[in-house]
Parts: sequence; structure tokens; C-alpha cells
Amino acid sequence: MNRIRNSQTLVSLGMFSLAFGNIASWVMRRHAAVPFWTNFGDLTMGLFTGAAIALIFLGIRMKNRPAC
Repeated sequence: MNRIRNSQTLVSLGMFSLAFGNIASWVMRRHAAVPFWTNFGDLTMGLFTGAAIALIFLGIRMKNRPAC
């Protein structure tokens, strides 16, 4: 499996995950007719926020790491 070697790609994916999670959560809460969708919005936001934090930290670590 090929690794992502560009740290900027990881940071960009992290920022996209953060934005997508917040927008999806907002849409689900705004248009929720059933309480299930509100909880699902929280789950979606939590998953994408966690992925965003992990991807951004990995990107920063790769950027600051010396090349082998």
C-alpha cells in the first residue's frame, strides 16, 4: 500500500474532515424531525473531528520530521 508522503495532503484532508463534520452535523440538527438524527449528527461530528485532529497532527509530525 502506498503511503501519503506529502504532509500538506494530510493537513488538507484534516481540514476537509473538520469542515465536513461540522456542516453535516449542522444540516442533521437543522432538519431533524426525529431525535435520532440529532444523535447521529453528534456521532458524525465526533468521528470527523477525531479524524481531523489525527490527520492534522500526523501532517505536522511529518513536516517537522527529518527526511530519512
